[in-house]
This record gives sequence, C-alpha cells and structure tokens, in this order.
Amino acid sequence: MLELLSPNLLFSKQKVFHLDVSVNKTVSTSGQRKAVVVYSQPEETLPAAMKEMLDKLIQACQFKPEETVYLNARFIPDITLGNLQNEYKPDVVLVFGEVSISRNLSKLKKNFPYELSGVKIINTDSLDTLMKNGEAKKMLWIVLKKMLEI
Repeated sequence: MLELLSPNLLFSKQKVFHLDVSVNKTVSTSGQRKAVVVYSQPEETLPAAMKEMLDKLIQACQFKPEETVYLNARFIPDITLGNLQNEYKPDVVLVFGEVSISRNLSKLKKNFPYELSGVKIINTDSLDTLMKNGEAKKMLWIVLKKMLEI
C-alpha cells in the first residue's frame, strides 16, 4: 500500500489546472480526413521530389498533412487493411505500386475506387511511374476527385 503525503488534497475543491480562454472555442472536426499512404521504395525515406509530390496530392485531396501517415511497405511487415484500421483509423488508404493490403482481394485494380470495411481505398501506379508519367498522375487525380467528392 502506498502512503499519501496529503490525502486531504484528493478531495479538495481546489482547481488543479487552468484553461486558456482560446481553448473554449468550438473546434469543428467536420471536413477533416485521415489518410494512410502505402508505397514501396528501396530507400527507407522518400526522396525529396516524391515527398513533395505526395504532399501536394494530400493537400489537394483536403487531407491534413499532420493526420496523414506514410508507410513504406518494404520496411514495415504485415501491412493489412485490418492493421491499418486498428492503428490509424483512416478514412482513405492510398496504395502506390504493387502492395497487397488485403488477404481477401488478391490484387486491387489500378485506379479503381474500393470501399472495404468503411475505408475508401485506391491502388495506383508506383511513385516512380507517377513522377515520370503526367498522364498517369492525371488519371489518378480524376479518380480521386470522384472518390472523395471534391
């Protein structure tokens, strides 16, 4: 048993913390989306040009950068939709390249929107292909706009 130095403080009505006036403002969470970006690259970190391209895509899709998670499938074992849902609770999962995230589907069609277990999913070309091919990037954007209703 632990002995408390001042047990009477446990039941006092004294304020323990103070909230700033600005904290009382209502914060709207509508319109906020969480995204998980899954890709496969030989380097653990993304090259700067690829990261910049993805950041622009994330912002265009109206995702908050701080609520977006980037996962390199080569360095993270067992990336599955169930694991992603449990850990990140995403609204959308963007899969770049040949990365399998579902045991139920052997292969997702490229640039075709899916909804599995309440999560919107799209599989598209690899980041390398998107960096080199403007037409592939355009096709992805067309599908994303429809899928996300933006």
